[in-house]
Amino acid sequence: MNSRGDQRHANRKSEAPNETIAVGSVFQDAREVQTKFSKSFTTYFFNVGSEVRQIVDAWVTYLRQEKLWGNDDPLFPATLVELSAAQQFEAVGLARKH
Repeated sequence: MNSRGDQRHANRKSEAPNETIAVGSVFQDAREVQTKFSKSFTTYFFNVGSEVRQIVDAWVTYLRQEKLWGNDDPLFPATLVELSAAQQFEAVGLARKH
């Protein structure tokens, strides 16, 4: 990666998810997050209207403020499943994993 790419990575690494949403993209560094085929890439948001962006921003705010999750936690986590008293699996929350 050239120095320009290194600088872009350094800037994005320190950004909170809300800030990357405002920018309109998320840089996924394969050295820091699990990506398909261990490749680093930038994901860009399609311009689908402000409503969708508001929903994603509200979701990130919920994860950060209510669940106290940070930049290292998944944006779209797996469902936490446990065995109920009736001996059936049920969704009980969010798991801190992909």
